[in-house]
Amino acid sequence: MNDAELTEWKKRLRHSDNEWRNAGLIPDGKQGSTDRYSMMRFLDAYRGDFPAVLSGGAEPADQMAGNITFSIINTMVAQLSSRSPDPILRPVGKAAAEEPARRRAWLNEQLVEFMMTDRKFKKEADMALLCAVLTGWGAVRHGYTADVEFINDNGEIISRFKNQTPDLPWIQFVRPWQMRIDPMVNAFDPDSEPRWCAFHNLYFKNQIETNPNLIMRKDLKATHIQDIRLAEERKGAIGQGDPDAMAMYEEWVVYDADSRKFFGISPGSDKLIREERDWPFEWGQLPYSWLAFNEQIDTPFPIPFPRMFYDEQMLYNKIWTIINALVSRTRRIIFASTGGIGDEGQIALLKNPESLVEVIMTAGSPSEAVHETSFGTIDPQLIGLLYQLKEQIREVLGVSNFDRGQRANVETAAEANSISAGGQVARGRTQERFEAFYTNIIKTSHRAFLQSEESRSIVLPIIGKNNLDFLTVADRENGFIEVTLDDLQGEFSYDVKLDSTLRTDPNTELGRLATGYNLLGGTKSQLMNQRFYHERITELSGSDPQQAVMSEKMVQILQAQQQAAEQQGQGGEAPAPDGVEASAQQGASGGLQAILGGAG
Repeated sequence: MNDAELTEWKKRLRHSDNEWRNAGLIPDGKQGSTDRYSMMRFLDAYRGDFPAVLSGGAEPADQMAGNITFSIINTMVAQLSSRSPDPILRPVGKAAAEEPARRRAWLNEQLVEFMMTDRKFKKEADMALLCAVLTGWGAVRHGYTADVEFINDNGEIISRFKNQTPDLPWIQFVRPWQMRIDPMVNAFDPDSEPRWCAFHNLYFKNQIETNPNLIMRKDLKATHIQDIRLAEERKGAIGQGDPDAMAMYEEWVVYDADSRKFFGISPGSDKLIREERDWPFEWGQLPYSWLAFNEQIDTPFPIPFPRMFYDEQMLYNKIWTIINALVSRTRRIIFASTGGIGDEGQIALLKNPESLVEVIMTAGSPSEAVHETSFGTIDPQLIGLLYQLKEQIREVLGVSNFDRGQRANVETAAEANSISAGGQVARGRTQERFEAFYTNIIKTSHRAFLQSEESRSIVLPIIGKNNLDFLTVADRENGFIEVTLDDLQGEFSYDVKLDSTLRTDPNTELGRLATGYNLLGGTKSQLMNQRFYHERITELSGSDPQQAVMSEKMVQILQAQQQAAEQQGQGGEAPAPDGVEASAQQGASGGLQAILGGAG
């Protein structure tokens, strides 16, 4: 890359910085100013850090915030991602209907499921989900780190890779200010219009010097100052010469979709600090997955959910502040008759000026004094407005009363079903976006894995996986399948199981499973895997399938035992099946007891 091209790329990064400022994703550059830094305002609201709402009309002690932003957003996130999704891979192409292609797709499903669990995909995806709700969009970065060893100046062997185990694809949650995407597009989808993306990295000087992929240029300067003081002690600007300043070096790793190249640019150098290289894999898109819920037609930056109810949240806080001020100033009165209290010490205690209770002493009847005294009251309309605001915020996020399980005033079961279906439709839009995001993560990671070193041998655990079409007897006995990358190669379509990320009700799932099982023929059907349905129904009923459902080997022994008993009843002799002690006197019931006893 020549100097002119490098200058052009720095202009692109500077343009994206300005667009990020316009969208409120990074500070506007003014010292101490966060006027346009809306993302941090919404993040503070999630934390419960709100500005004063009645600075001129109430004391600081009266300021009160009812943080419903935190609770409602957490409810929404929990509804969308309760558990890891179930990946679905289907073979495509001319040979898609053949059994080897379907077995290959099933093996890749097991690989993806293992990779998602081992690399903690759910944790990173949940962080991107929370970021998408709070800031408008969330993203994860895709990567693959080979195990690279080198010798430093002291002769020590150092292995360089991410915290994850090498030789498997990884994903990492990226905060909006740590990433730039080509802003000259209609949307930020990685497999659509964007022509480039960039990720931000910070290094110490020795990290650059010992990293074989980075170059320590002579003109490279530290451009990021990290203040190492406590937050309450950070007052005023801090420079590189300050003893409390820690200098760090910035890098923007740029991925160019047009040339399929990636390289590293630092604002502290006029040269590349990472040489231009080809992409390590052909991901089929830029190496990130992107999630957004509220896209706009005039800008690629989506609308954050909090922007649509932040004013209501502030009004909610204002009402709580008013109520708090009224409660603290409401008269708490005790009426006492001077003639009824003879102890002067008790009277002095009641008249204590530090008490929260106001005492009115009367020589007459206390009941008459009550009628002559006014009390402070709280307007009930304020309480009603609180509930109205809370419900309005829930409706913006799609977390209504019915979704939260509250009982509606219905008269028939049809009305209840309609209400339940309405709640699912309201949630369906966000659920569909999140599952499409997960599908992209699976597709991109799996494609990278299939392009890794061909000599690798992978062991896929299959404990609990039962499929008579794809598992051999040796596979079921070993509990694993050993495959190579050549065994996994193929063309696939990617998806995740519908509603697989939601928390399911076992009773509802049992009813749906039993209905489908009966519609397909039940125990008389020869096309269904009977043991799968038996285990699933037993599990949803609350029992242990391993204890309640016999294995295939045990069924075969039992059938052989029954056949032997029938032949003995007809006067014939039959040998006992292998592994089971049987005699003519045992009969069928004795054989069954031997089997069950041997099983534990």
